[in-house]
Amino acid sequence: MCGIFGKIYFDPARPVERKVVDGACAALVHRGPDGQGILCERNAGLGHRRLAIIDVAGGAQPMSTQDGRFSVTYNGEIYNFRELRLELRAKGYRFQTESDTEVLLYAYAEWGSKCVERLNGMFAFGLWDRKEQALLLARDRLGIKPLYFHVSSQGVTFASEMGAMLQDLDVPRRINAQAVSDYLSLGYILAPKTIFRDVQKLSPGHLMVCARQHVELQSYWDLASRIIEGSQANREMAENQLRCRLYEKLERTVSGQMVSDVPVGAFLSGGVDSSAVTGFMVAQGAGPVRTFSIGFEEPSYSELIYAREVAEFLNTEHNDRIVRQDMESLVPQLASSAGEPFGDSSFLPTYLVAGLAREYVKVVLSGDGGDETFAGYDTYLADRLHGVYNWTPKLLKRWLIEPAVRALPVTLRKVSFDYKARQFIAAGDMSSEQAHYSWRELFSEQEQREYLPQEFLDEAGDYRPFQVFERYFREVRDADPLAQAQYVDVKTWLADDILVKVDRASMAHGVETRVPLLDHELVEFGLSLPTRLKIRGWQKKYLLKKTVLPLLPKKIVYRKKSGFNSPVGPWLRGRLRTLCEDAILSHDTLVPLDRPKLRGLLKEHIEGRKDHGYRLWALLMLRLWAQGQHA
Repeated sequence: MCGIFGKIYFDPARPVERKVVDGACAALVHRGPDGQGILCERNAGLGHRRLAIIDVAGGAQPMSTQDGRFSVTYNGEIYNFRELRLELRAKGYRFQTESDTEVLLYAYAEWGSKCVERLNGMFAFGLWDRKEQALLLARDRLGIKPLYFHVSSQGVTFASEMGAMLQDLDVPRRINAQAVSDYLSLGYILAPKTIFRDVQKLSPGHLMVCARQHVELQSYWDLASRIIEGSQANREMAENQLRCRLYEKLERTVSGQMVSDVPVGAFLSGGVDSSAVTGFMVAQGAGPVRTFSIGFEEPSYSELIYAREVAEFLNTEHNDRIVRQDMESLVPQLASSAGEPFGDSSFLPTYLVAGLAREYVKVVLSGDGGDETFAGYDTYLADRLHGVYNWTPKLLKRWLIEPAVRALPVTLRKVSFDYKARQFIAAGDMSSEQAHYSWRELFSEQEQREYLPQEFLDEAGDYRPFQVFERYFREVRDADPLAQAQYVDVKTWLADDILVKVDRASMAHGVETRVPLLDHELVEFGLSLPTRLKIRGWQKKYLLKKTVLPLLPKKIVYRKKSGFNSPVGPWLRGRLRTLCEDAILSHDTLVPLDRPKLRGLLKEHIEGRKDHGYRLWALLMLRLWAQGQHA
């Protein structure tokens, strides 16, 4: 796992300045504390910061083929690199290292850009062909590893993080009004947009070929068609057969992702996903597994009791910590680590648990992706209930249900019933697609018109973030409703929120996080399961839980999901109140917001009349990010 940077001029006679590559690498030191490599020749500059995991002695980058034609800077892990190396050796290629990087180089030499279809892993890379003056950028199927880029008439710049991109003065910094709309709606920015108009993210499952001013984007993975095909095949299979297949896939995936030349541990929240991953790791019998957890002093937000119970059952070497840090100094660090505005409150505990893990290991396995792959979110139940609620007589809703929900006291507990109930009735008259979008919406379109200045609204034009969700729903319209919702979540919430959080939080501490539940073949299998094996009654992740039951205590497998959120509601009334008020009400020219509206929002939350915790946290992170841009 590493940090990468590259800059290519289309004019072969125009040299890339080394100081640009040096500056970008300096901005990526946290991603690769074990070493730096730079290649600058004529119109191409590649930089690499290394976190040494595989072939610690021989895998330095940028790496070139023996004939010097191809060079690569690469971030990630290719789990099937040994199999590919055997295949390439049979074709006559000779290898000088034991690294997956060298396998990637010769895979490209043999198969060209089609090589990405053979890779099983998480990756983002830039590969330069000196002879053809062509650059290939590629990103893994789910978007586990990040890749930013800027294309102009002069050339291409790419990097793992925004901070490295901005070391190149050729990259403009104009704010993207549509990205601001994404952020206010969702707390994150939908790919391929970024907060800056002239910088984009390469979308998951895509590659980009840049050759002599010709730039072409291509998709190499079609999850939608695989869901449809898999659903037809799985429909004919018995539950027991599918459970056996799932167990074999989980066992193989976890085993494959434990390959490392340095110690490997696991994040353990006590939920079924991280517990299952840890259980399969222990079953490999490679010795005690180190596990790591973070908890809170606020009881409804802490899961340490469950994590400790699983650790004791599996006999892991467990390490945990309760959050007691100075929040006023920690939260600005988070905003800086994200690189862009990022409003997910679970970023904070993920950041802290990664810091704890780094005291012991360099690689951890995580349970992220299980909710999308096997249908674990409450929103999937809400989608079902929404259909029923739409048939409820309007008078009953208007005069009984809605007033009763509005009268519920504000509790500030983690994803409390009153919070979910208010979100649910707000979507009462929407279509099923709009309702699914709204479950996580922060600021509505109408509210954004009240908060944002007219120039931002004019620049955003007719764009609405929901249009992105609509497009993804259309792509999988032939699947059942649950698979449609899962697909949309994989393309949005997972790629642009969850995986951004995991990558930035772990790499801020130089920790490689692997996500076995996001093996692309496992995702295809999980999303194509029959609905009855994903949700049965009120039971989410039905088949997954049945499958892992032999590995874990029954009460852990079937305990209620609680998530990994931070107690931002209480904090913004207490230990973070001063920071929040000062930051949110500060004057900001990058993303100016209506200050009287902000004061009203703060007042309602502090007085306990409404729970605006998630909204205020998103605004706080936006303001702190903006302050960092002015520094």
